[in-house]
Amino acid sequence: MPRKHTNTPASQANSALTESSAAETNPSLYIPNVNGLTLAEAALAYAAAGWFLVPVRPGTKSPGSALGKEWPDQSSRDAEQIEQWWDENPDHGIALHVGKSGAIVFDLDVEDLNDLPAEMREGLCKGRFQSTRKGANDRGHYVFGVPVGESYGNSAGAFRTFGEVRGKNGVIIAAPTPHVDADSKGGGYLWPEPGPVPLVSEAPQLLECLRAAPEHEAPLLAPDKMKAFLDTYTRSERMPAFAGLIKTFERELKENGSRHEAMINALAMGFREAIAGAYPADDVYTTVQRVFKKSFEDKELSAREGRTRPSRDEFVRGAQWAAAQALLVDPEETLARLNRDEVALEERVEAFWTANKSLENLRQYAHARGCSPWGVFGSVLPRVLATIPPHVVLPGLVGTPAGLNLFVALVAGSGGGKGNAEGVAREYFPTENALVGEDLCESEVGSGNGILKLFARSGKGSGDQVNVRNRAMIVVDEVDSFIAEATRPSSNTSAVLRSAWSGKLLGGDRYVDESKNVTLQQYRYRLTMTMGVQPEQAEPLFEGTGGGTPQRFLWLPTQDATIPHPDDQPHEPEPLILNPWPGEKAWTVEPDNEGHLSLSDGRLFLEKPRRRGELEFLGIPETIAREVKLAAWEKNTGAREVNPLDGHADLTRLKVAVGLMRLDGRTNGITEEDWQLASVVMEVSNRTRDMVRAKAVEKQSRLNLQRGKAELERKIVVEEGIEERKDEAQIKKYVDAILRKLGLADDDDLLYNALKKSSAKTDAQRELFDIAAERLVATGQVEVCKKGKGNRIKLAEKEM
Repeated sequence: MPRKHTNTPASQANSALTESSAAETNPSLYIPNVNGLTLAEAALAYAAAGWFLVPVRPGTKSPGSALGKEWPDQSSRDAEQIEQWWDENPDHGIALHVGKSGAIVFDLDVEDLNDLPAEMREGLCKGRFQSTRKGANDRGHYVFGVPVGESYGNSAGAFRTFGEVRGKNGVIIAAPTPHVDADSKGGGYLWPEPGPVPLVSEAPQLLECLRAAPEHEAPLLAPDKMKAFLDTYTRSERMPAFAGLIKTFERELKENGSRHEAMINALAMGFREAIAGAYPADDVYTTVQRVFKKSFEDKELSAREGRTRPSRDEFVRGAQWAAAQALLVDPEETLARLNRDEVALEERVEAFWTANKSLENLRQYAHARGCSPWGVFGSVLPRVLATIPPHVVLPGLVGTPAGLNLFVALVAGSGGGKGNAEGVAREYFPTENALVGEDLCESEVGSGNGILKLFARSGKGSGDQVNVRNRAMIVVDEVDSFIAEATRPSSNTSAVLRSAWSGKLLGGDRYVDESKNVTLQQYRYRLTMTMGVQPEQAEPLFEGTGGGTPQRFLWLPTQDATIPHPDDQPHEPEPLILNPWPGEKAWTVEPDNEGHLSLSDGRLFLEKPRRRGELEFLGIPETIAREVKLAAWEKNTGAREVNPLDGHADLTRLKVAVGLMRLDGRTNGITEEDWQLASVVMEVSNRTRDMVRAKAVEKQSRLNLQRGKAELERKIVVEEGIEERKDEAQIKKYVDAILRKLGLADDDDLLYNALKKSSAKTDAQRELFDIAAERLVATGQVEVCKKGKGNRIKLAEKEM
């Protein structure tokens, strides 16, 4: 049931205001008691109380309905003028001219003040309240006086999502005027408590809303315009900035305590950057909405802010307001700020490379060889970690102790330097110096069972497992070969690699074919991996996000604008030499008669569980341990929304920190500096990963669109009764083949005859190929043009 006005927070506040002399009020402005008065009598009472006013026609709220567009100059508190207006039209309503009277009004569209942030609610409760729903709820006008010499416009700032502000030329309809929505919405004007009008300076919370308002505030976008806004701004040229936006939003929710203010800030910033082409506006809308709603499940935050639920339409109105303001901002200004952010990252990267001598030397070696320092670092890091024995682990900060197996994706287009980075890394860090016995084994990716066989093989009839080595590194030149192996029917490659990254038990299954019976126990093996990734080919990899494959990779670029010109390349420093890990024991390649690798003082049992007392725990400062534990607690309790691609971010960062430790020649544990340097690596990785995903998704979307067009053309042929060829199915295959090969090509166009020759072998097939190409040209999906010595074929430009 609707509450009586005497029980509403606003009414209680008005009562308290009347009884207290502490509040500062405008001495020339108050609200008269108009109960029982006629409209003419009430108008005179308002004028006597200091209000300028104008008449309005019955059934309207427009201040110009009776006096025309010049009404602001005609508003008056002269008794004779007012008597004349109402003598002529006794049924005219009363509109108080707010700004001219020295007042400001917050027109609240929310029915319950408890749905507002506590500070905003407290501010409104200090005002003089006029209900617009017959006192049934808190919806209505909250009236304040403005100190002499000050004035405010109608810009509402953060208050816009809850209602409107009436300032300089604003008006409010006042009791006892009949409400235009009396029948449809139960509208009705009522002053629960007449009395003096308090100054807005008594409500600094509301002044903050006004100060935060744009200089030229635009009205909320209508629903249809909001939809068009989200459909229009869909570019994704700087996706890493989106992750930063959401991270900042989540931090503001926690630190500032005002979910409303944090939501408005995130939407305003996000929509401005969407207009500039950084990332899709719809991504901003859906993600900010999800995080905002999720925040109301945080009991601690709800208690601090003083509300347990969002206001009705709070987010929708906030998005409409933020989008409208974003449209007023020059996109070039936004891009300039984004570029400044990029400069800030460049400064952090420069600080990374100059942090210590080991990193300085690595970058100098890469530059001397004309390679990307990040590419060489990404190739060196797994090799460095492979020199740490498998029993050396991170302590169990969250769950069990963690191994140091690490995977790195080296990102660039075809011929972009991935292979060079690998080769330079091998020369910069010759691992045989840091190992006792056999050098590090490198291998291409294979099946899951093939990965196990890098370390051991079954003893077959003897039943004894033959152990070959306890560390290996997989080197995948191109992501295509990994995807081909991982997507093969019944392939377990991805599953084995995910378990290996976590250092879990591998194998242990008993097969009829005894050659497959291999077991690698936890903490008994070290496996690292690098993989070359062309962004446009990586979409199948991200389809495994749910399984956890891409989030287990560190993503680093092998193309770098900082590589010096050949004439300016520095001299080449000495290669990196690391001593073997303390206590590392020599072992031979050939197994002994019992099938186990021979150590200087015993056996290497890869199939035997490792006892906890055999583990060597790396030191981690308490500050880092607490940060990792807190982040895990927030994720596991749902207190913080985590991007699925960041599910293993802290553990990856710890592994990178260990790699930096080892690279620097240390073995006693990671430091705060290692941890901070690892954060720069993670930032570069996240930006690179998001770029890869955006390009992969864009290319897949283009292919899907083109296939859809081809299917539509096929449908038209069928529906219009055009006679189909008997070889229609073969033509369709050539249509798909042309689109697929053009989509996957590194070049923008291909030689037409070369493409035809590779796709069709016989004269009859080549004829069908030509028919398929003609259809694609006719439907605007591809273009064929003369270039050089022959015709070239390419995908048609996308329509904007």
